[in-house]
Amino acid sequence: MTARRSRVLATLLVAVFPACFQTLAQESRGSIQGRVLDPSDAPVAGAAVLVENRDTGATVRLVSNSTGYYEANLLLPGNYHITAEFSGFKKSIRSGIVLPLSTRLEIDLKLEIGAVAETVTVSGEAPMLDTSGASSGLVLNNRKVMDLPVIANNIMVLVKMTPGVQTSGVNDYLGPHSNLGASDYRVAGGVGGNEWSIDGVPNNGTSRRSAYLPVSDTIQEMKVETFGLDASTGHNTGVSVTMMTKAGTNQFHGTLTEQHWQQRWHGTPFFTKQSYYRNIAAAEAAGDRARAEYLRSQDKQAPGRSNNYAGTIGGPVRIPKVYNGKDRLFFFFSYQGNKDKVADLPDRLNKTIPTLDDRRGDFSRFLGVNAPLYQLYDPLSVRPDPARATHFIREPIPGNILPASRIVNPVAAFYTKLLPTPNNDLDPKREPTNNFLAITTPLIRDYYAYSNRIDYQLSDRHRFFGRWSYNNWINNANDWMYDTVRGLQADNLIRKNLGVTADWVFTASSSTILDVSVSLNNYREGSATVVARQFKPADTGLPAYMDVKAEDRKILPQMAFGGYESISFDYPSETNFRTLAGKADLTHIRGYHTFRAGADLRGQFRTGGGGGKHFRLLLLQ
Repeated sequence: MTARRSRVLATLLVAVFPACFQTLAQESRGSIQGRVLDPSDAPVAGAAVLVENRDTGATVRLVSNSTGYYEANLLLPGNYHITAEFSGFKKSIRSGIVLPLSTRLEIDLKLEIGAVAETVTVSGEAPMLDTSGASSGLVLNNRKVMDLPVIANNIMVLVKMTPGVQTSGVNDYLGPHSNLGASDYRVAGGVGGNEWSIDGVPNNGTSRRSAYLPVSDTIQEMKVETFGLDASTGHNTGVSVTMMTKAGTNQFHGTLTEQHWQQRWHGTPFFTKQSYYRNIAAAEAAGDRARAEYLRSQDKQAPGRSNNYAGTIGGPVRIPKVYNGKDRLFFFFSYQGNKDKVADLPDRLNKTIPTLDDRRGDFSRFLGVNAPLYQLYDPLSVRPDPARATHFIREPIPGNILPASRIVNPVAAFYTKLLPTPNNDLDPKREPTNNFLAITTPLIRDYYAYSNRIDYQLSDRHRFFGRWSYNNWINNANDWMYDTVRGLQADNLIRKNLGVTADWVFTASSSTILDVSVSLNNYREGSATVVARQFKPADTGLPAYMDVKAEDRKILPQMAFGGYESISFDYPSETNFRTLAGKADLTHIRGYHTFRAGADLRGQFRTGGGGGKHFRLLLLQ
């Protein structure tokens, strides 16, 4: 195994902007800002401002500064209610405020002269959005995501719908595990890489792919930025995908979803349909009407099904007679499962394997296809050409048929008996290309994922949240030997991801706030190759010393037949990609200005590798 640690990337960002400072692009939380004014639009300094999340009861208490300015940062998306009070004025209440993901709202509060006991309530008035930023892209909230028909609840597919995003144009099935296809987009012709984050921390896997594809029910909002990224986003120049997970509220809420489809509801692939009608025609040509009628009564394709199911639940943490987390401690838990057993993809059905005659050493049919190209020669007959110096001549093998006595490779019999019988070799005058249709080969996928988020408001000054997620995927595909040695050729791909995040928000005063987060994301992918590892070299007829040399890495040696499908694999290996990240953001408000400083440090570790040997099968002595 080899290990390579990338250099730690640290950025120290200090920015001075007007009060309408743009939110950090990677930060998924939002903010509400504005000024407290009297009836003459003069600033009111020292006004008590209360910003309350109506879903969780979490509050942020502020005091307007000498310019009347207030700013509540690092707020979860949701429904908000703002109150402003000052002696000699009526209490001002602003309700019906909806804060989207990674958004800054500007809301000025006007105080009217009167007693504090009197109240002026304003609701339904649209707040002003922050206009200092120039980023472009797409924002999707949970309602929009749930209303759109997204296969397998893979929210990442919707990134491709963002204006300005370029894709490969391939529209195929993308399950909850498909982080390769779900990361297939770019801007500006693919210059630079993309960045994925969940709750403000990296969600990056290996090979410039996202690591975890959360089920759509767990996402509060998703924001896709394609242009004008904030200066703090120093890790990419491509698409920035920011997701915010749902947090629990004072009310218990949950969802259950199920997506199901049947293989036979889909159109039959061309080659599967062609084989179906060819078999019927062959039975009729042979005069076997009973078999022809039997074949007609069968479905054109094998049965198959896919089930994608998920459940979520969130609310306050409650332990009867012990603890009530209302307005303070919340949880949100999700589970997703996906099980597929369907026909393999159409581009994997056509295989070229040795014919039955090939396996006996009879290659005579190829002389009728192209004799100059396929004539075999006896390597033991090579001798100098007496008529031309420095040239050699050799004898053709009679009839292109190898004598049985010349087929002496000790493993030939073992490997040829593993092969299925060709079922698509109709014209002996043509090359037997694609002479086997692997129409019985299933595509089997098994995926599950868990995630859990905890939010805790210790006080108005201290807020915490933590989140963990784990997902595991096993894929059995391209097993074209399914009917002879089941599982031998299955690729047995695996993908696993573990993510852990912890975040602390400290409100030192109305003008100073500190946010500190740490995270770990560990992404692993590779192959298991289960069946092939049940064999060892000596099982095939190779010398026993090769078992000793292989030690604990024994596997069926990979054999490559020229022009045909190879058998077995290299010894399986896994790639492990780990990201450790720590981030601190400090915000200070003075007068009309906001000062912000931040540090983002990442350590990236990648391990992987593996071994294995290739063995070429020789058929001649």
